[in-house]
Amino acid sequence: MPVLVTEQSPDKFGHIMPEIKKELPLNNCETISKTTFSMINEQTKEFLNRYPHRKTAVLFGAETHVCIQQTTLDLLSLGYTVFLITDGISSVRRLDRTTAFRRLEAEGALLTTSESAIFELIRNADHPEFKKLLPIIKIERFTTIAKL
Repeated sequence: MPVLVTEQSPDKFGHIMPEIKKELPLNNCETISKTTFSMINEQTKEFLNRYPHRKTAVLFGAETHVCIQQTTLDLLSLGYTVFLITDGISSVRRLDRTTAFRRLEAEGALLTTSESAIFELIRNADHPEFKKLLPIIKIERFTTIAKL
């Protein structure tokens, strides 16, 4: 599955945290720096255009009400089905996060969790990557999501 990572103004905010780099197979993905809040810009459109048969996006990251929201709205307008990994998306303020999820769900985004998405992607315990995914599945995640 093609993976794209964006970094928001890394000259000001820094690059991807070492803890995240350690957990993700970032050697198998492309990283693009951006200043726009949405990750949809000319560079990311080039990435998406390399996979015209893929029309599903799975998003996780920071600032639900800014970068995630604007990216989701842009992807939906481009005809993508967008899954939001709710336990992998944050905002500083809970109200910003829950309000953005409500809006994005109303716009057509699909809310799910990381564990649900992983199992949906592999479909079967006999999948060759299943055992490799178990440590990721067992990571304690944010579980106190405010009621939408």
